[in-house]
Amino acid sequence: MNLHDVIIIGSGSAGYTAAIYSCRAGRKTLLLAGSIPGGQLMITSDVENFPGFPQSILGPELMENLRKQAERFGPEIIYDDVSKVDFSSQPFTVTAGMHSYQGRTVIIATGANAKWLEIPSEAKFKGKGVSSCANGRGVVSGEYHPEGHDHPSEGQAAGQPDHAGQSDE
Repeated sequence: MNLHDVIIIGSGSAGYTAAIYSCRAGRKTLLLAGSIPGGQLMITSDVENFPGFPQSILGPELMENLRKQAERFGPEIIYDDVSKVDFSSQPFTVTAGMHSYQGRTVIIATGANAKWLEIPSEAKFKGKGVSSCANGRGVVSGEYHPEGHDHPSEGQAAGQPDHAGQSDE
């Protein structure tokens, strides 16, 4: 069995970033990307809060850029789902598909997965008021006011504090 310095489980932004840094550090790196790579950003339209993009970028475009950047540094990438990990002895063993891989270090970067209700109106209104945004800040009114001041709390996302009339001090 081939021994890797680093095995990364997950191909969202954290997984690709880990692969970039691991390879740049000269480590023999295996990225187990899963059968559907890219993470939750693959179903995200405008990403407005990712560092380095003064304008928004589409989620799939961002993930494509991250994948290409990671590939440039040379990790081995396997598009199969992890079914088992064994941390009971070193080197660690990770099983994906019909193959097992050994690594000195395992980074788990599996991210999150939206839990959809699977009701008819959900698909109809996805991206039009129904979302699975990880930060929970839904924009209901069509305008986003990050400062949270000088705006009435009408249309404010559930769970968001009402900052109207409060100072920043």
